[in-house]
Amino acid sequence: MRRAPVLALGMLLLLATACSEDPSRLVGPTWILDPSTIAALGLQVPAGTRVDIRFEDGRANGTAGCNTYTATYRADGADLTFDQIVATTRACDDALSALETDYLDRLAQTDSFQFSGSGASLILSGSSKPLGYTAEGSVPDRD
Repeated sequence: MRRAPVLALGMLLLLATACSEDPSRLVGPTWILDPSTIAALGLQVPAGTRVDIRFEDGRANGTAGCNTYTATYRADGADLTFDQIVATTRACDDALSALETDYLDRLAQTDSFQFSGSGASLILSGSSKPLGYTAEGSVPDRD
C-alpha cells in the first residue's frame, strides 16, 4: 500500500514541473501585442499600430505604438517584474497616446508570465488585464 504516497509525490513533481516557466524563453523573439489585446483595452487605434517588446541581457525594449520604451527586468520561474519604464516623448495623436499610457501602466504592473500553446504566445499578467503577445513571424496559438 505504499503506492499511494509514491504516486502522490510523483503527481506533485509533475505539476511543479508543468507550472514552472523558463525565463530564458523570453529572450530571442520580438513579442508583438495581439490585436485582440489592444481591442480588449477598449481603445480605437489606427490599423497597423505596432506594440511590441523584446527581452535581451536583462533589458526589455519595445515600441508602445508611437514612442519607444526600455526597462530592466527580473524573471525567476514564472515571476516577472520591470523596474522603472522609461519612454521617449514624441508627440502622438490622442488615440496612440491613450494606448501608450494604458499599455505602459499595465506593463509596469506585471508580476508573472506564461507561455501558451506551442510557446509562440506569451501572456504577461499582473493586477490588471493580461497582455497577450505572439512571437513575430509565428502563427498565433488558438487556446
